Amino acid sequence: KVLSFQRYQSSAFNQHICSVNTKDIKNGGTPLHWATSSEIIEALTDAGCIIDAKNFNGKTALHIMIQKKRLDCALALIVRNASIDMADDEFGNTPLHDAVEVGHVQIIKALLVFNADPLAQNKQGLTPWKLALNKYHNASMVESLSQTRMVVLYTLHAVGASQNFLSIPDAERKTYETEFAILELTTKCKNLRPRTHFDTFLNSAVGLGASCTSSNEFSFNGRLLSLDGGGIKGLVLTTILKYMEKRYETPILHCFDWIAGTSTGGILALALLSGKTVDECQMLYFRLKDKVFGGEASRPYNSAPFDKLLQQEFGNESLMKHLPPNPKVMVTATLADRCPPDLMLFRNYKSAQDKMNIPDYDNPELDSRYSSNERRIWKAARASGAAPSFFRPEECFVDGGILSNNPSIDLLTEITEYNVVCRFLNKEAEVCIPKVLVSLGTGLPPVKRTKVVDIFRPNNATETFKLFLGWDGMGKLMLDSILDTDGRIVDRTRSWCLSSGIKYHRISPLLLEDVELDATDDKILVELMWSVLAFCVAKDEDIMSLAPFLVEGFVHKSP
Repeated sequence: KVLSFQRYQSSAFNQHICSVNTKDIKNGGTPLHWATSSEIIEALTDAGCIIDAKNFNGKTALHIMIQKKRLDCALALIVRNASIDMADDEFGNTPLHDAVEVGHVQIIKALLVFNADPLAQNKQGLTPWKLALNKYHNASMVESLSQTRMVVLYTLHAVGASQNFLSIPDAERKTYETEFAILELTTKCKNLRPRTHFDTFLNSAVGLGASCTSSNEFSFNGRLLSLDGGGIKGLVLTTILKYMEKRYETPILHCFDWIAGTSTGGILALALLSGKTVDECQMLYFRLKDKVFGGEASRPYNSAPFDKLLQQEFGNESLMKHLPPNPKVMVTATLADRCPPDLMLFRNYKSAQDKMNIPDYDNPELDSRYSSNERRIWKAARASGAAPSFFRPEECFVDGGILSNNPSIDLLTEITEYNVVCRFLNKEAEVCIPKVLVSLGTGLPPVKRTKVVDIFRPNNATETFKLFLGWDGMGKLMLDSILDTDGRIVDRTRSWCLSSGIKYHRISPLLLEDVELDATDDKILVELMWSVLAFCVAKDEDIMSLAPFLVEGFVHKSP
């Protein structure tokens, strides 16, 4: 089925139609099969082109883009809900089979992080892993020397897509294990925080729940989730949440009673409560980076595309109080119209202050004038994500990360204050005793050595230049300190939990290199998500240790 020509008469389509690959037209299909860029695909899907239509050879547009090794086009189709496991008519190959066939590692990673089925079999009965093994055995000398096929095997193996690996003959398996260990070293961050090993010890103590109630006596009403800020690195959060959902076999919202989010974490929390799946949220990030950060855009970015996208996703009139009451959600923003600035929390419930009818301030000029659950959802998301130098302020609000980039402590504080008021009002049933806190970060960048900041009175031109560099370094030092999510804030949260008998689990994968908050390069983002997925597979035992405390009646199953 192909849509009529009239359906494609949009200005966006006309702008790109001359760029299609006319050589592909002979194979039939829709213009999506002939597209040569992600912009064309966006224009065609917006115009109503059928995304999973097949050409004369029984292949979808996604199959074609993979065979032509077009990562940007493949991702453009995936984030617009192209079927990621649809087999072609000729060989029964899924897109993952095709990616293994052409040996494109980045596309393989992209398919895996977007839930391609690694167990799917083609008409020969081969899974992508078995196909990769066959391709490795039959590789030419040139391919073997370049290690292309070994990297393909490692890419599948690192995220648990290597079925029956232990059944491979010992000598051959040991060869793979040696090669995989070498490849793994290239993906590990080596420059860590000085007290990393002590942190590991403390995490094991609080993870075991030194004074925490056992899961047999556990009451499922104090499960907390904290989501850090980090711009486009919100993809780290979605990858971890997807893994948890898959392993727990439970929607993530059913695992928590309270959720706190800052900036990208706040937008994610609101999207989940608005009914979106984690998969849909992951696709939302890719649309956001294309529409807001992409093209010729530069900082500070035009807020209009960001506003429009948020309105499309959350609606223009829906208020925070219209969100489902459970789980309770709080999203941070910074009130920047006063000095010192103050923290604002947008909620889907009545705050402790609102319950007591206590105003924010005695001075009416400083009254926030905003009831925390009366704000429009999209405006709350916009306020939480209004990062200075990236976006203009949202009214009097800037990014919540200025005061609470890791909102764990503020979540514990909010619940403590909420409980005080509930007890004062004799509403004991509404009291929440925190039992487990899961804090998700957007990745730990490697620690870099830098020069000590030196501010002094200059005596000559050379010292004046050094002073200029010193002020620049001071600005970066202060900004990094403000936005830090994995230093002392984690130590303080962990200590609070240890002293209160709360099971605390911090998950923030080590990154090989830092990723900018407004990164748009598909290769960088796919590599980021794949490395996080590999991290989750490696930490599966730790993640599964949380399941009995998050999922009522949980029964452990092998991965």
